[in-house]
Amino acid sequence: QMATVAMTVGNFGLRPAPHLVKGIENRGDGTIRDLPYPEKKQVFPAHIFTELFPMMQHVVQIGSGVRMARSTIPYYSLKDHVAGKTGTAEVENPDGSKSNVIWFLSFAPVEKPQMALAIVIERGPIISGEAVEVARGIWEKAVLLYPEIFKTIETMGPKK
Repeated sequence: QMATVAMTVGNFGLRPAPHLVKGIENRGDGTIRDLPYPEKKQVFPAHIFTELFPMMQHVVQIGSGVRMARSTIPYYSLKDHVAGKTGTAEVENPDGSKSNVIWFLSFAPVEKPQMALAIVIERGPIISGEAVEVARGIWEKAVLLYPEIFKTIETMGPKK
């Protein structure tokens, strides 16, 4: 659900319906029946996100999500192409002690959001930066697995 929230921000208020299956292949003849993506619904006015969207970019570039900048991918800057929001909540354990739930919501690429992540670590470390570290690892894999989504300068061609 929280990944859907992140993607709704990335889509300026259009909420996507999560989906897992792109199509079904007939093993007999090899044909593929594509399954259409569910339509997005406008759940918030787009103007609300003209301020929120850059705030989430700011979180990754110089705020609590700055650990995204530690990416090991030399040709794609996650800190320039991922937007996100960290969070921490204190919860009470059965024994009465307290611990944290930390999270990081993000979407990418900011130029045309296609994917969203929600990382939640229950009773984890004290700071939400750990959730950013987990997300960074997933975003690094996504960049490698989906080069058509995460275009690099080399694949975008010369600037005009």
